[in-house]
Amino acid sequence: PLLVHWPAKAKAGSRIDTPVMVADLYPTVLAASGAPAPVGHDIDGADLRPLLDGSGTLNRGALFWHFPGYVETGLPNRSYRMGPT
Repeated sequence: PLLVHWPAKAKAGSRIDTPVMVADLYPTVLAASGAPAPVGHDIDGADLRPLLDGSGTLNRGALFWHFPGYVETGLPNRSYRMGPT
């Protein structure tokens, strides 16, 4: 879940079912502030402004997570999500 309070962009009480992740916040803040992206650094994530203002959608194939916590199995945990479910 992600809660956003941005009166100039996000409509109060709206709900978006598109999966997003914390990595999307950085490119969103960069784009919203007009700040240039750092030269020589890859930026993960997507700009969420089209979702927040209702002007578009996100087109990405899948979301990937890696959790190097070595829980129970002794191996790092990974997951991905592709599609609506």
